Amino acid sequence: MDDEKLFGTTIYELRFHKAIQDGLLSDYRVIVSVISESMAAKYLGEITKARENSKLDLYDAGQMIGFVNAIKKRKITFIDTDYGTSEEYFDDAKPMRRAVAFYSTIRNSKFATENFKKISHDIECNHIDGTHNAYEKTQKLHWLAGEEIEEIEEIEEIEDDASESQASDPSCRVLCNAKCLTEGIDVPNLDAVAFFQPRGSVVDVVQAVGRAIRKAEGKSYGYVILPVVLTENELQSIDSALKSKKFNVIWEALKALRSHDERLIDSARINEVVSVIGESGSGREAIEATLFTLDELTEAMKSVIPKKLGDLEYWEQYALKVGDIMRKLSLRIKGLTEQNPDIANLFSRFCKSLQSNLNASFDIDEAIALIAQHIITKPIFECIFPDLDFSRFDKVSHELDKLYTTLLDFGLASETKILEEFYTSVRSNAEFAKSDKSKQELIKNLYNTLFKEAFKKTQEKLGIVYTPIEVVDFIIYSLEFVLNTHFGKSLGDTHINIYDPFTGTGTFITRLIQSGLLDSNLSYKYKNELWANEITLLGYYIAQINITATMHQRMQHLAESTNSHSEEVRSATEESINPEKDSKMRNQSLRARQKLSAAIQNLDADNMDSSLSTFPQNDNNISDDSDDKNDKRASDFILLDNLLFTDTFSS
Repeated sequence: MDDEKLFGTTIYELRFHKAIQDGLLSDYRVIVSVISESMAAKYLGEITKARENSKLDLYDAGQMIGFVNAIKKRKITFIDTDYGTSEEYFDDAKPMRRAVAFYSTIRNSKFATENFKKISHDIECNHIDGTHNAYEKTQKLHWLAGEEIEEIEEIEEIEDDASESQASDPSCRVLCNAKCLTEGIDVPNLDAVAFFQPRGSVVDVVQAVGRAIRKAEGKSYGYVILPVVLTENELQSIDSALKSKKFNVIWEALKALRSHDERLIDSARINEVVSVIGESGSGREAIEATLFTLDELTEAMKSVIPKKLGDLEYWEQYALKVGDIMRKLSLRIKGLTEQNPDIANLFSRFCKSLQSNLNASFDIDEAIALIAQHIITKPIFECIFPDLDFSRFDKVSHELDKLYTTLLDFGLASETKILEEFYTSVRSNAEFAKSDKSKQELIKNLYNTLFKEAFKKTQEKLGIVYTPIEVVDFIIYSLEFVLNTHFGKSLGDTHINIYDPFTGTGTFITRLIQSGLLDSNLSYKYKNELWANEITLLGYYIAQINITATMHQRMQHLAESTNSHSEEVRSATEESINPEKDSKMRNQSLRARQKLSAAIQNLDADNMDSSLSTFPQNDNNISDDSDDKNDKRASDFILLDNLLFTDTFSS
């Protein structure tokens, strides 16, 4: 319904996350319940000992066991992959009382209804399908809701023992079905929906999840339960397991949720929503072994979720179009420089600024390519960093932006109309990428997808590859450990120069700033001892924006933290009986705030000019003497990309 000519303009829009924030819907949690075949075999062995006739196989039994564990919130471990921590799940720890289970066929739904009690006597099941009339459907929904109803004729499909146990209020009532409960039902106190097999339809999944997030008294969350049974070999090879058909139900459900909850682009939101649980068995060794496996599984799952949710595949489709747009823009820019004297003059100034400030070997074709790239990518930069003025970065940026503005007056923006949906997707992702890691992933993924197809020749020529953020963090903290252990130094100390020779999008430098390791001397380090180089112009400008924005955000964070800490110190010291000590702490807090405030003002006054940008602020003067000073000052460096490092003990 995006076609306004056909459907008209949107009168009012209430987004999913806003409805949750406003209390119109319950928030939700996704529980991926993992069971091994060996654990399922143990349960089936117990059933055999009890002489209960069972047609269950390992997979059926495993899924049911996983479902029961999730329903009872039993032995759940929440694993946060951002921080590498695992802890018992206590959030809304009450067992669930009502659930709807979705199967792919009526036959499977009936089979589950008949056999669930063999797994757990606390689960009471009924089945419903499209062959039931409206009256029968209503009665079963009343049964599920636990509502008091008038005496009615006994329904043939409801087992006698189920009817007798209704008054006893069983631990959990489960209504199994194939498709007939995705819409048109209203059971606000429904706790969970469970998907035992892929639905094959995003709409069906969204409608089904909608059953569980209705508001009800005492209800904290609606749960989406996804049981998975893994063989021992799959537990040993998690990457293979994630690619198997068994995980299709998980990717399908998350993709459906992502279509309504834009916040799932953020790793922090994924950590908040998605939990992986498993049956820990008995004994301390079994528990530790299971937690280790779950930790690995969770980390692997959450690393592929963004890809599975479809954003990267969607962007890759547009990258193919970007290559053609680049070609058309380059032709039009070249024609304008040959036909229009004003544009030719601006283009000449731009080329001179490139050659004087960056590299004397840049030719006309490369300059045209950079302008075309800028026309395509500037809307992306504005989505991710809406508060930054690109033209203020340096001499080249200023000339590029002037040329960009002039070219748009000649209608070049018409070539990028086809990318409007792509820009909208990026804007949506940027809006909900709240954590630092999520923003870095967003920039890296955009850079990756654009270079992969749109600028394929550049990638192949330069051998461009991308380092995973987890590896970047490992390298940074490894360097810090080595400096601490063997040199008695820290990355944040003065006279420790840090050099990233192939910075790409600036991920190493930005993650270093975000790590907090430089906080004690952040302003000084940023201006004097952080160095980066990038040979591709698009990568250079993305790094420029990325590092600058990250630095500004970090300084603001430190200022806010200092102000907050100052208030805590003030409150605590007001109760102190030592006036002299109180005065001293106040003065220290005041000096700290003044120092941070001055640092931020200096950064703003310098236009956030990092060691990436040794360009003058004056448009009319181009200075090259900074290179000699930089070469003299930067005699030794820590090389981030290849783990070579030396300690500089003197300036």
